[in-house]
Amino acid sequence: MTANNQGEVYVYDGSTWSSSYIAGDNEVDSLAVFNNKLYAGTGYGLGKIFVYDGSTWSLSYDSPDADIFSLAVFN
Repeated sequence: MTANNQGEVYVYDGSTWSSSYIAGDNEVDSLAVFNNKLYAGTGYGLGKIFVYDGSTWSLSYDSPDADIFSLAVFN
């Protein structure tokens, strides 16, 4: 997490870490992989799910006034 409380997702290339995504005014509370995509659930009362397809991040779900503390594959 950055000093200004913006949730970030970092990637490691085998030698260094770099920022892959900044979730705005959210904190990243959960991560899950499904169908070769990475999902990030945010909190801080701004529950959103972002999805990474290997090249870009996009908003998948927006649930105002919620926190997404856990992600799991079901069925």
